Amino acid sequence: TLEYSGKSDTYPYYGHILKFPKSVEIAERRREERFAYKRPDFISAEFRLGQNDKLYEFNVLDCSKHGLCIIIPQKYFGLLQRIKVGNKLEDIRFYAKWTTIKVDGGVRHKTEITGGKYEGCYMLGIESADIIESCKS
Repeated sequence: TLEYSGKSDTYPYYGHILKFPKSVEIAERRREERFAYKRPDFISAEFRLGQNDKLYEFNVLDCSKHGLCIIIPQKYFGLLQRIKVGNKLEDIRFYAKWTTIKVDGGVRHKTEITGGKYEGCYMLGIESADIIESCKS
C-alpha cells in the first residue's frame, strides 16, 4: 500500500507526494499448484497449426491440474503471433519415456519467462482433460 503525504503547492510543482513501502510483497495469482519435475513425465510435445503446416516440437516445462506448459524458444516467436489464447490445437502428441498420447487441447496462456534457465523464452499453457491424470504427482 502507498501512503499519501500531501501535495506540492510551491514552485516547482511536483504534484501529489506518496510514500512507498521499503519492500513489496507479490501475491501468487495462479489458481492451482504447479508441479515442476527434474524429469517430467512428459518430456516433449509436437503439433501442427494446420494440416499442411510445419511440425513443431517443444520441451515440456511443467504441468498443473489443468494441463501442460511447453517452452517456446526465441527462434519460434513467429509461431506465437499465429497462436491466440483460446485457440484449439488438434492432435498434439505428448511424449514420455513410457508412452505417447495424442490429444486436442486449448491454449490457456502465453507467458514470457523473465528469469532462470529459460529467460527470454515463452511458456505456452495447453489445457486438456485427457492429460490431467498423467500429470498428478
